[in-house]
Amino acid sequence: MGRQDLASLISLIALSSGEGTAGKSHVHIFEGTMDEAGGHRHVYAGVTGVATGPEEAHTHPLTGLSDIAGRHLHRLEGVTGPACYQPDGGHTHQYNGRTLESDGHTHSFAGETSGERPA
Repeated sequence: MGRQDLASLISLIALSSGEGTAGKSHVHIFEGTMDEAGGHRHVYAGVTGVATGPEEAHTHPLTGLSDIAGRHLHRLEGVTGPACYQPDGGHTHQYNGRTLESDGHTHSFAGETSGERPA
């Protein structure tokens, strides 16, 4: 499964509930390409956990798996940064982290989530 296929599948799952609104239980889509390590890269996509903390400074847990490259995959774990509010009233989150070790190496990942979706 390629990056586009994985991101499309995650989007369909997240969109099945309709549109989100700030202040309600919500999640975000995240996806990207990891840095090169061990002579290869991985792609990843996922949906954050629900928001924690006060609304203005809330964060989300990140967990997920990469695609399979070189006969292995990596587990992602982390927490987003606080909400970055947009002019339209929605928000996104910056995130970065490092995978758990697999096949003798790790990868770093970073990006910005989608806008909010209902949980």
